[in-house]
Amino acid sequence: MRRFALPILIVLTFAGCSGDENKDVILPLQARFDVAAVGGDPVIFFQKSPTDTNLTDDVVVVDVMLRSSASITFDAIDMEILFDPSLLQVGQVDMTTTPLGPCPANLASSCSSNGPTDPLCCSNANAANSSGDLIIGVSRTGGSGATVTGTDKLMTLRFIGATVGTSMVRFETTLPSGDCEILTGVPPAPLVNLGVPCDSDNATVTVAR
Repeated sequence: MRRFALPILIVLTFAGCSGDENKDVILPLQARFDVAAVGGDPVIFFQKSPTDTNLTDDVVVVDVMLRSSASITFDAIDMEILFDPSLLQVGQVDMTTTPLGPCPANLASSCSSNGPTDPLCCSNANAANSSGDLIIGVSRTGGSGATVTGTDKLMTLRFIGATVGTSMVRFETTLPSGDCEILTGVPPAPLVNLGVPCDSDNATVTVAR
């Protein structure tokens, strides 16, 4: 019986250490959006959405804002926003309450309109999750243009953290391909850029565990 004592002791030792304490614990991802207060007037800028109240999940909610102390009237919005798709994914582009009128919900890969008097709205959110180049357009098709005095929200973006890291989120303004504009004119008339600058101000999304 003595020759079985050591194997039995080894079995009992490992049996006593086989509880949950040896399991790997993978913490959930947490995403945080940071941006400094943006000066300038007029200006298009990012801000953390006041609706983003959950600070422990993997989603950040970002509002794209327009500020102008003088009244500014426009007919179209063009946005090109760059990010790192290996770290972030676009969860939603919410344009349901633009100054130009309501866009269809969950628009991710095409151009569409709610009706003949509502704006034509475009988004490539699905493709952007591979390219990191989000392109958005809103253009009125009838009625009158939007007028903003003060600060108004243009649209809301929801990003989802894909893995740990930090990604810049920035307006693409580099000519000739950059496209971040507030415009006047309705096709077939030419669109005229009103020259409102877009200021990313080092906006970042940090994803951690």
